[in-house]
Amino acid sequence: MRRVNPRAAPKRGRPNRQRPSQLRRVWNAVWAVGPKRLGLGLVAVAFLAVVGGLWLDGWFGRQADAAVAALERSSAAAGFALRDVQVEGRQRSDPTMLLQTLDVEPGSPLLFFDPHDARLALEALPWIRSASVERRLPDVLYLRLEEHEPLALWQSAGKLAVIGRKGDVIAGATPKQFTSLPLVVGPDAPKHAQDLLLLLAKTPELSGKLAAAVRVGQRRWNLKFENGLEVRLPEQGAAGAWRRFASLNREHGLLERDLTFIDLRQEDRVILRTRSGELPLQMLGPGEPA
Repeated sequence: MRRVNPRAAPKRGRPNRQRPSQLRRVWNAVWAVGPKRLGLGLVAVAFLAVVGGLWLDGWFGRQADAAVAALERSSAAAGFALRDVQVEGRQRSDPTMLLQTLDVEPGSPLLFFDPHDARLALEALPWIRSASVERRLPDVLYLRLEEHEPLALWQSAGKLAVIGRKGDVIAGATPKQFTSLPLVVGPDAPKHAQDLLLLLAKTPELSGKLAAAVRVGQRRWNLKFENGLEVRLPEQGAAGAWRRFASLNREHGLLERDLTFIDLRQEDRVILRTRSGELPLQMLGPGEPA
């Protein structure tokens, strides 16, 4: 790893000797004639020409880079050199990649380390949602990371991605490594997935048997279970409908029956359909037996 140097000097090629030589000749000619005869205005123009030439030639930049490098060496020798990197909040981020991104190693001059640029670089890494970077002088660099927390697998247009709790896709997550996560389907499913999964988590005996949650018309959910049963939740009042389904399942064992779907979109009844019948077999009102 390279030593941290936010103001790294550009690559040096061969020095351009022609331009400084010409500038010196101009300057010598001016003083040979004499400032009084040329006038202060021409002297000033000549001076600016020399300064401008040196600027274009990169002389000032090289001198500044050399000064900064000297200050870095001096600060490190005075004890402001990196000894330890402390990280809080890391679970999935690769520690080696963190150090490579920070471009630091033991002994790097800490006074010239830029926490702002480091934060931006860290937040560009796949697993990091946000980061803060502090220099704890004289010799410690402290990182506080907030990583993406995988929430679900999202299927859209035939492709799978891992999404976090905010509905954002976690670019560094491989879906094959998170097959135990619930599956949500639909263009706007990530935006609504957290609310749904928090609701389903209240009845783990049911959510553990869920195969997929499909967003319908960007308005509501159909829940598909591993046995093929589909439960249709309403657009409004989905929480109440889910609680009603959980209650009916406890009383009548709906998941153990030969059912293809249960429609909960009407508040006063539950419509069920069997695998063998094409029309609703039973319509349950509140308190009616299955």
